[in-house]
Amino acid sequence: MQTQDKKRASNIHELFADWQDDGYREHEIDWGKSQGNELSWKKDE
Repeated sequence: MQTQDKKRASNIHELFADWQDDGYREHEIDWGKSQGNELSWKKDE
C-alpha cells in the first residue's frame, strides 16, 4: 500500500494556503457559558 507524502507547513501562510472561508465568525457563534477551567482568569458574570 502506498501513502502520499505530505509536506509539513513551515509557516502560517503555508498552513492555511488551501483554507476555504466558511463565513462563520466567532462573535456569531454561541459557545455557551464557560465551564471548569476554560476561563479561570475571568470571573463569571
